[in-house]
Amino acid sequence: MDSGELSSRTGIPVCNIRSARIAEFIDGSAQPPDPKRCIKCGKTLVPDDSGAHKKFINRGATLFLCITCLSEYMDVSEQFLREKIEHFRKTGCTLFC
Repeated sequence: MDSGELSSRTGIPVCNIRSARIAEFIDGSAQPPDPKRCIKCGKTLVPDDSGAHKKFINRGATLFLCITCLSEYMDVSEQFLREKIEHFRKTGCTLFC
């Protein structure tokens, strides 16, 4: 079953199925990813992590990458992402309150 078919059956967005590899636990064979931890490395998330993931990847995401994994995924430096977060915070973006 591909991720598009799985998405239509479960209602889970395709981007979350692909990024979190949730096809493994839909059938009950594994535990679902913890939404308070990075879906790649398992690090405990802080609000800036989830805000950055929502800002740069998918506003409706429910599973997130930490800043370190997000910078690797986007092929930019971690410092660049932190500068962008600070810029968005100063301009009033509610994802970074």
